[in-house]
Order: sequence, then C-alpha cells, then structure tokens
Amino acid sequence: MSDSPTLPSQPPGGIEPTLSPSNTAAPVSPRDSLKSRALRSSSVTLLAYGFDLVVRLGGNIILSWLLARDAFGLLSVVTAINGVILMFLDVGLQPNVVAADREDSRFMNTVWTIQVLQSILFFLLTVIAAYPLSLMYDQPELAYLIPAIALANFVFGFRSNASLLVGRQLRVGRQAVYRGMSRILATEAMILWALIWPSVWALVAGAVTFSLTRMLLSFSLLPGHRVWFDWDKDAARSIFNFGGWLWLNSAVAGVSRAADRMLLPVLIGANWTSMLGVYHFGLMACQIPLEVMRMQMQQVLFPVLAETRRVSEERLNYQVQRALGIIFPLIMFAMYSVMVIAPVFFTFALSEQYREGAAITQLLIIPAWFELVYTSGSAVQMALRDSKRLFFGSVLRIIVLFFGTIICYKLFEFYGFIAALAIGQIAALVWVNILVARNGVHMMVPHIIYSAIFMAFVVIGHGIEHYAVFDLHERLAVLAKASVHLPVIAALAVWALIQVKKRVGSRKPVAKSAS
Repeated sequence: MSDSPTLPSQPPGGIEPTLSPSNTAAPVSPRDSLKSRALRSSSVTLLAYGFDLVVRLGGNIILSWLLARDAFGLLSVVTAINGVILMFLDVGLQPNVVAADREDSRFMNTVWTIQVLQSILFFLLTVIAAYPLSLMYDQPELAYLIPAIALANFVFGFRSNASLLVGRQLRVGRQAVYRGMSRILATEAMILWALIWPSVWALVAGAVTFSLTRMLLSFSLLPGHRVWFDWDKDAARSIFNFGGWLWLNSAVAGVSRAADRMLLPVLIGANWTSMLGVYHFGLMACQIPLEVMRMQMQQVLFPVLAETRRVSEERLNYQVQRALGIIFPLIMFAMYSVMVIAPVFFTFALSEQYREGAAITQLLIIPAWFELVYTSGSAVQMALRDSKRLFFGSVLRIIVLFFGTIICYKLFEFYGFIAALAIGQIAALVWVNILVARNGVHMMVPHIIYSAIFMAFVVIGHGIEHYAVFDLHERLAVLAKASVHLPVIAALAVWALIQVKKRVGSRKPVAKSAS
C-alpha cells in the first residue's frame, strides 16, 4: 500500500478536513484522571456489550425456531473464512491510533485512507476466493454467501475513524449506544427475513444491516470531525512500521481463531453443515463472556496501558498487576456461570435440534479461558509497541492448533479436538509471558495462579454435572442439577468481589501475587 498514488487531501468543495480540539472530543482535564476514565469506560463497555450480546442472543433464540441448523453451519464457515481474509489485510489501525504519539488531521486521514483501501481489497479477494472454497467444502451456496457476507465488512470499511479516537481517549459511551442501536435493527431485519424466507440469507441480511447502520452512525461520534483521502508519508511509514509485524500477527491470529470452524467440516466429512450448526450455538454461548472481556481488554486495558507507557514506563508493571486482579476474577465468575447455565439455556430456550450444544459450551470454556489470558498478555506487548515478537507466538499457536486438532480428533474425536484448542492457546501464552517479562512486566505468576483456580472450579463443575443425578423429568433434572452449582457460584462471586474491591480501592503498588 505504500506505493499507492497520492490521493486528494481535500474533499469536494475545497473544505479542508481538520482535527483540532475545537471539533473533536473535549480535551481531557487534569482532574479527569486515567483511573476515572478507565473505570467509566470499563463500566460503559460492560453495559453496552452486555446489552449487545443479550440482543444478539435473543435474536438467535428466535432464529433457532425459524431456521434449520444447516443455515447456522454455513454461516459459521462463511464468517470464519471472511474473518481470516480480513485479518490478513489488517495492519493494526486501532492499536496504531491508540498507541501513537499524534492524532492530527493528516495522520487520522491517512489512517482512514488505509482503512478504505483495505476494505476494497478485502472484498475483491473474497469474490476471487469464493468459488474455489465452495468446491473445497462441497457446498455450491458458499460461492454466493462468502461475497455477500464480505459486503458487510466492505461497507463497514468506510466508517469514520472517530471510533478509533474515542477508544484512544477512553470515551466510548456514544459508540456503545450506536452499536446497541445497530444490533437491534440488524436483529429485526434477520427475524423479518426469516419469517418471510427462512434461509441462511436472513443471517446475511442481518450482517449487512448491522454494518451499514454502524458505518452511518460513526460519522456523528465526534461532531465536527471529518475524514477524507490523504497520504502522509511519515504517518504511513509509522503505521506500517508498527503495523507490519502486527499485520502478520493479526493474520496468523485470525487463522488460529477461525481454525476450529474451518477444520471441523473437513474432519467431520458428510453432513458437516448440520453438526457445525450445533457447534455454532455451543460456541456462541461460550463466547458471551469471552467477547465482553475481549472488548474490555481491547477498548479499556490496552488504551490504559498505552497511556501509562507514554507517561511513565515504570508504572506499567503495577498497572498490569492491578488490572489482572480486577479482570480475571470477573472472567472466572462469568465463565463458570455460563458453564452452569448452558444446559438450562439449551433445554428451555432453543429448539430441540440444538440440545447437544450444551456439552460443547461446557467443554469450550477451557480453551476460551486460555485465549483470554493470552489476550491480556498480548495487550501488554502491543502497549509496549513490540508486535514483531508477538507474531512468533501466533505462529507457534497456529502450528500447534493445526497439527494438534487433526491428530487429537483422529485419536479422541471431539474431546481431543477441544484439548488441542486449549494446548495451542497455552503455547502462545507461555511465549507472550516470556516477552513481557523481558520488558519488566511480570504476568507469569498471576496467569498460573488464576488459571489453577479456574481449572479447580471447572473440575468441581464437571464433577457436579457427572455425579449429580436426579430421577426426575428431563427439564426438572436440568434445573435441579443447576441448583447444586449455586453455592459454588456464590462463593466464586464473593471471592471475585473481594478481589475487585481490593484492587480498585488500592493507591499504592500491591504485591505481585494473584491471591
């Protein structure tokens, strides 16, 4: 992209785009501390993405009664393929803006130009790849579905980069509201389409509606903030120098994140769309806490650490220890709760054809935990602006995932497949801990302690699922078994609240122990 021709620096009419304090977000006052902005942004992110996931979950519950599970199986593969292609084009614009030392108009317009060029190239690549992939998966419909879903990402590529600025400044309230509005409209579009024409295209309609609405609303995030095509060589060089390795890391990370949905059809063989439809719902339930916490790390933890590094690198380790003490107990509580609620959810909320998804959710909780732990380490490494070494951890993860899932599935079927997903995350986690330790940030001990505590709770949970047997009607037995988990959930909730209160209220560096 660095060889692209110089683009016009002014929009039609000769109005020069500006990005001065008068037309962006209000300057951050000294009294508006990093801590207060982080807590406020964290609360808003939790509420907003919690709402977003509830709406999406509600929509999927309704759609489970309107669509066959083959539709969700096809969508799962399509989104995985598009996600991989998109990540191969990602040069890390969001972390670039968050970690950069400038946010002037030329820099931000160069960011927007790269963003638009990425979306155009992405759409062209999906159109080219669609037909060969439809032959590989033996599903002719993929030749049309892949470009159709890609259209949603193409449209979203023209959004205002004000969304990146508000993330840098930890002022995500309006963006969160807009995302919620877009999700409601997209869910309505899917349900309406499914009622008229029950097919996978209802899901496509929802994806396009969601992206189009978010793109349009993004231009009102920062009143007065304008974007137009521009190319600042210094800005582009800075973006690609930082984002070059981040691009490779994102590409490999995208493959590893989608590996399960891309490999399972090949491993399952015939009738894979139906089985993958069940897996889709199992993964969806597991990803409720995963996505919320991932957003917390991307939109709160990473900006906090990046700003801490800009102000004082000496405080970075303390800030990391404090953040882990807040985030990890909450993740544990959320994930254990999902593991307990999964059988109730699949029994009472979804169509009976997805009932097997409960067991899938309870197993996927384990690799999901290690993915989030790894994400916390990668956020620190990106805040240190060292994406080069992070790339090698992603390569290690994809190698372990690729060979591990194939071998373990052949030996132990689905249980082996899940184990391989967890092992791949652990391999990358060890690598990122080595990297951050070299920069004076010590995460290995907290990661080990919190992971050991969580695994102990998982063992307790699976023990209850296995040994708590009730001679009741199926639905009553599911409720009775869930009630046995309540004391464990209560104990975990109390412990999590104590840990969070201790870290939020602390003013002096706390011990590095995770206890």
